[in-house]
Amino acid sequence: GYHETEMLGHRALDFVHPKYRRSTERFYLRQLLRKTASTYHEFPLVTHSQQILWVGQNVQLLQRDHEVIEFQAVLRDISARKQTEEALRISQERYRALFESSPEMLLTVDAQGTLLTANTTTAAELGYEADELSGRPATLIVHPDDHGSMQQHFADCLSRPGDVLRWSFRKIRKDGSLLWVKEAARAVRNPNGQYDI
Repeated sequence: GYHETEMLGHRALDFVHPKYRRSTERFYLRQLLRKTASTYHEFPLVTHSQQILWVGQNVQLLQRDHEVIEFQAVLRDISARKQTEEALRISQERYRALFESSPEMLLTVDAQGTLLTANTTTAAELGYEADELSGRPATLIVHPDDHGSMQQHFADCLSRPGDVLRWSFRKIRKDGSLLWVKEAARAVRNPNGQYDI
């Protein structure tokens, strides 16, 4: 939003958002000290109208007789991508808050039957701390006589992604006592393109 004559004579950092000036300056200094030929950095600029413009910047050092004489930078507007990332972050925070505060037992399991997450209610009902369950086999919390049917239910879920399937079986608490549950499950695609339940 500036006329080019308004920018001449300013330090490049003058246009960087004040919150990011120090980290951006450190980025330049590291590149200068290490004499790294080419690097990439992301930061927000402040426009003439005081709007935020996120940029991704490729920076090259130009040298003469092994001495750095200037930086050459190519900047691209990445504001749309940053907005998408921020919307995703907020959505994930909301999901996490709902997941953790739900009075229902909620958990996720990967296609191999490993527990990925369990909310506080699940852990409390089964007598565990939530972090005790993550990474453990789902069979840990299922009665041994129900392991076969659980694996069949998982296979059914994975073969019908998006469908909500329901079943009842026995969970086993940490102290060995039983808990009958009705479960609803659905296979959903994870960031790797595979399905979790």
